[in-house]
Formats: sequence, C-alpha cells, structure tokens
Amino acid sequence: MDGLFAAMIGEVRHHVEEEEEQILPAFADAATNQQLSDLGQRFTEAKDQAAAELD
Repeated sequence: MDGLFAAMIGEVRHHVEEEEEQILPAFADAATNQQLSDLGQRFTEAKDQAAAELD
C-alpha cells in the first residue's frame, strides 16, 4: 500500500508541475487581464463556498 500511495503522490506532483510550468503560463499569455481577474474572483467565491459547506 505504501508503494501505491507513493506512486499516487508522484503522479499528483508531476501533474501540478506540468500545470505550473506549461499550462498556466500559456493560459496567462492567452487570457486578457479582465479574464484573469474574473477567473480569480470565481475561484475565490468557489473556495469560500466550499469552506462554508465544511463548517
């Protein structure tokens, strides 16, 4: 089980690295400042809602 868990952690880390190094920079280059601002606002609202549902 430890090996499976370690493999899963490795896959998640790889996925995050790929997003941070390739996908998000490409998105930031393609999106307008307004689109990025809107997305940030939507993310904050979703995060706040999820936190409220956990309380």
